[in-house]
Amino acid sequence: MLGAGLALALCALQLCPAALGGSYPQLLVERSGSRRLSKVGGFAWENCGDRRDPVVLQSLSVAPDPISIPGSLRVSAAVSSGKAMASPLKGSYSLPASDFILPDVELPAWMTNGNYRVRAAVSNGGEELACVKVAFSLQSQ
Repeated sequence: MLGAGLALALCALQLCPAALGGSYPQLLVERSGSRRLSKVGGFAWENCGDRRDPVVLQSLSVAPDPISIPGSLRVSAAVSSGKAMASPLKGSYSLPASDFILPDVELPAWMTNGNYRVRAAVSNGGEELACVKVAFSLQSQ
């Protein structure tokens, strides 16, 4: 009974010839609604936390605009803290201009071309440490 169930499952997956000792079929997988991301542009950011937040994004630079995918990206950033941090943490961090290679990216079916806004908040023990809003647009093929 278990063998018959396995054979039916393999046939449903288009693997009948392989299960029956024949040649392996080529499987074509269709991803309904998925698309390849081609460009990200209109990048902007702002701090959204309270002025008393201990961590503040001082600068963030992303180039080029728009970013082609696949392609290369250059990012630089600086973060500072208004509070003394316990070692090994520092009062400030920076990322000098650094290049990254971006691979092909497939968008999930629910993500469409358009403008997006993301709010990221970092907290510890219920206390907000930092908040940043990021805006960008996506274009897919």
